[in-house]
Amino acid sequence: MEGPYSRDKCIDYLISFDTFSYDLEEGARYVEDSIGRFMLTLDQIPRLPGSVRVLELGSNPFFFTLMLKKKFNYGLTLANYFGASHPEKGSQMVRSEKYDEQYVFEYDHFNSEKDAFPYAPESFDIVLCCEILEHLLEDPTHMLCEVHRVLKKGGFLLLTTPNVKSLANTLKLLFGYNVYGKYSGYGPYGRHNREYLPVEVKSLLVKCGYSDVRVTVRDIYPRQWSFLSNLPFFNDRRDNIFAIAKATGNQKNSYPDFLYQSMPDRIDRS
Repeated sequence: MEGPYSRDKCIDYLISFDTFSYDLEEGARYVEDSIGRFMLTLDQIPRLPGSVRVLELGSNPFFFTLMLKKKFNYGLTLANYFGASHPEKGSQMVRSEKYDEQYVFEYDHFNSEKDAFPYAPESFDIVLCCEILEHLLEDPTHMLCEVHRVLKKGGFLLLTTPNVKSLANTLKLLFGYNVYGKYSGYGPYGRHNREYLPVEVKSLLVKCGYSDVRVTVRDIYPRQWSFLSNLPFFNDRRDNIFAIAKATGNQKNSYPDFLYQSMPDRIDRS
């Protein structure tokens, strides 16, 4: 995949891999639905000098991993979670006949909202937490604190998640449609369990000890009404939230009131 990273070129490259060999149509839908977000996320990854270590949480099905490998010469550590019965380490081979490429992606296996990450403190320069927050069932604070712990001082967290107040969701409600996600054949982590407002994402990151938190909202789908996003009332109703934050100081095990209820009194809920 040499030269400019056009949308069509990226789609063609990604769907050529056999990651979804059991259902090629599902794989193509996933890529076409995600490509806008992939490209926006890729543009926001910090450009750092020297030997850079990156942790990509939730790397499966490895489409974004493939794009990372093409654009950055960063050392990648991959992590996934497929359920309690899966071993602590795993690997998956992906192959593209069209582009004559083959990779074996090795990954660590753990539940990011329950388990301690299997890495020493200050192991990574960048942690990518893309489209994970909305899938969590119980404890996003745990994940964010563990990310903070394994980031080097001044290291970057790049987090993306859908914007619950998007114009698409607003219109659905106005016209009598439900905005909650469908149940998934991939289990409870296969669906969106809670989506966030931009202000909530920023607040949660600040309360968990991150600094220089920058939150933006961007449209990731081509739509007929996209021009409305330039109007003042709609400019925070774009499709997706993109947050970049630094891990400076100490992480805080904070359980804020806007997100948690009935938590034990011993927990800091500042």
